[in-house]
Amino acid sequence: NPFDAEEIGPDDIEIILGKHIKIKPKKHPDLIIPINDYGVMYLDFVGDTIDYQSASFSEVNKYNNTQVISDLIKDKIVLIGLTATGSTDIGPIPVNNYAPLVTVHMTAISNILTGTHILPTTHNEQLIILLIIFLISFPIAVFLRPRYYIYVYFLFCMIYCTIVYMGISYHYKVFPIVIPLTYLSLGLFFHLLIHFIIEERERKKVRGMFETMVSKDVLQYIEENPGSFSLKGEAREATIFFSDVAGFTTISETLTPELLVGLLNEYLTPMSEIITESRGYIDKYEGDAIMAVWGVPYSDDKHAISACLAAIDQQKKLCEIRDFLEKKYGHRLWVRMGINSGTVSAGNMGSLQKMQYTVMGDAVNQAARFEPACKDYGIYTMIGQTTYELAKEHIEVRLLDKIVVKGKTIPIIIYELMDRKGHLDIVVKETIHNYEEALKLHWERKFDAALEFLEKALILNSDDGPSNAMKIRITGYLENPPSDNWQGEYVKATKD
Repeated sequence: NPFDAEEIGPDDIEIILGKHIKIKPKKHPDLIIPINDYGVMYLDFVGDTIDYQSASFSEVNKYNNTQVISDLIKDKIVLIGLTATGSTDIGPIPVNNYAPLVTVHMTAISNILTGTHILPTTHNEQLIILLIIFLISFPIAVFLRPRYYIYVYFLFCMIYCTIVYMGISYHYKVFPIVIPLTYLSLGLFFHLLIHFIIEERERKKVRGMFETMVSKDVLQYIEENPGSFSLKGEAREATIFFSDVAGFTTISETLTPELLVGLLNEYLTPMSEIITESRGYIDKYEGDAIMAVWGVPYSDDKHAISACLAAIDQQKKLCEIRDFLEKKYGHRLWVRMGINSGTVSAGNMGSLQKMQYTVMGDAVNQAARFEPACKDYGIYTMIGQTTYELAKEHIEVRLLDKIVVKGKTIPIIIYELMDRKGHLDIVVKETIHNYEEALKLHWERKFDAALEFLEKALILNSDDGPSNAMKIRITGYLENPPSDNWQGEYVKATKD
């Protein structure tokens, strides 16, 4: 018994699971054998059976000489094992797929005597590894979308496997691989599951909020890119549109509820289709009125162009259905529109019981003022200066006036939106030219000269609303000249 030979008793053996087995011989230094939490020793297989001195049973029997055998095994540890082909003590080891398993004992003894141990990770070290993985992966999981997190997951697995390989190959340290990778895999699964639940809930919320207000492609974009806009509120550049049926109060008084609803639906449906197909967002309906926005809820650099072209298309569509609606409901519809561009505050607004994504701000108020101001000039579509500057390469306009709307003190330039670029005939162009010349002369207080140009415009088109309105205004100025500090602006005293 080697323990008896070394005078090693039970008190000379210390076993601490997860740390080591310490053997304290009387005549030799202590032997320390690292073990894991289960008392398992990891072996460093540095060689095969052929790397150890050996003698077969036939060779020992051949010597038939005790002295020769004694010299052969003197001061050595002797292991006896089966090595013959077909024996049951043959199996795989890390360096050989078919080796005598006595090699395992040889390797264990060699590791103990030489101190070349492979160190297991302790329970605390494993907890630290898992904590580090959590601290790295959790922020990534929070801030990365699932499609990117999957790539990071595989990258993290590759990095960790490389660390495990480097640890065992160069530092004789065994790092756990199954538990951390399982931990990462479960984290990926729950991350995807939670994101799926959250995104599906957000998708339903967004769909319920926008599905009847925007086109299908815009809705799909919003669903796939929920981070492209904020429901909490943000400043955005947008173009706002208001429309209202002229004289609708009178119309509503002459129709039964059924006919009134039918008229509204047959009018609003094609108008709404034009708005949504041009990537606009219908903010709300108020009876016969429509409020729409381009540039929210998602960014669109062409918001002013889209809004203007949509307004032109709506007026043309109304011309197509006007006779049909008059024949069916007894009324011809004329619609005034106001368009303005600028910075708006966009977000989900309302009460806890009911909320709606909408916009507000000075640009919105200006657009709302432009719509009723149309009747002061006998026109049907008015746009602001900013809208004109953003869309002028795509639209035909008439410089209309400098106006101070209700609640403001600074005049702004307004335009009549006429048609798409290049779609005006020569008579309309000449009418616009004469009107604009009259407008500029009227700004310079040259009222008589302005009237001459207005007369030219009215010869071309006696029903031209702006020319008739300006003629009345200038005639009034000839009788009651404006004040000395007048800069050509028209002050609109009412909102309507």
